[in-house]
Amino acid sequence: MTSQLYTYSQAAPGRSHNGDHLRVYDSDKLLVLAVSDGVGGRPCDAEASALLCQTVLRPFEQQDEWLPWRQMLGPALQEGFQQLYETEGACQGMRATLVLLAYDKARNELLYFGSGDSELLLLSDVEEAQLLTPASSFEPSLALLPGKIQEFGRLSPGMAFALATDGFTDNREGYRTELRLAVFSPDMHNRLDQLMALNRATQYDDMSLAVLRFL
Repeated sequence: MTSQLYTYSQAAPGRSHNGDHLRVYDSDKLLVLAVSDGVGGRPCDAEASALLCQTVLRPFEQQDEWLPWRQMLGPALQEGFQQLYETEGACQGMRATLVLLAYDKARNELLYFGSGDSELLLLSDVEEAQLLTPASSFEPSLALLPGKIQEFGRLSPGMAFALATDGFTDNREGYRTELRLAVFSPDMHNRLDQLMALNRATQYDDMSLAVLRFL
């Protein structure tokens, strides 16, 4: 089964930096996709989202092919959030959301995780469904993180997943329907570019979107 990947991340107008961060690891066997939003009102939002994504994906980027990646995900999440919690100095207290997909290409199975108010959506050509309930808490317990990893199961053509920060989900009413129609158009990338252009016209916050569609 083949797939299409679309990614977009843009700072809010007038901002000198982007508090969101988007990171992809893609190998012959595994794809990991992470989207993070540094929490506003806390210090170092851009540093927080970047540190969290980089730390969580680092074990996959550095792994040998034989390592059991499913056993790596829980500790990687714990290490990422621990890095945020233990940061001192000017960035002490920084926090970030995280939504993540890990797709096992050989098994055709998918795991997902979410913390905070960023969204993870399951899309088909006729409907949209929320896989995770956004939460207002940005300080998950390290011990409980592995238990928050959920298994989606086997995938089939016609499924798509969208990961988005609240700069996108709060920007336009009807965003889910707009997103679904763009994803399942004949030219997904072009239609999504057009959709993000519409969002830029009213953008007030950093905005990130990642879409993974299976064909």
